[in-house]
Amino acid sequence: MSAPPVYPALRKALCPASARGLDDGQREVLGQALADAIACRTPDFFCAGCEDHPAGLCDDHAADLDLTDAYLALGRELGIEVAR
Repeated sequence: MSAPPVYPALRKALCPASARGLDDGQREVLGQALADAIACRTPDFFCAGCEDHPAGLCDDHAADLDLTDAYLALGRELGIEVAR
């Protein structure tokens, strides 16, 4: 499984200037959406591939964790607190 690309257009569309245009309810929904995405990408367990990999994390799970970092960074850029 390869990681989906991080979409620069999405990041650009949701720049801090755009986030200021959101009301509190919209910011809360976006924060929850990011939190849900993080929860879906955070592994509940490590697979046999993780156990066999010298770094202790297979490529698929590493890509998932990279995406969670990107979601958190986007939340910070937008000034939105994202629950983990």
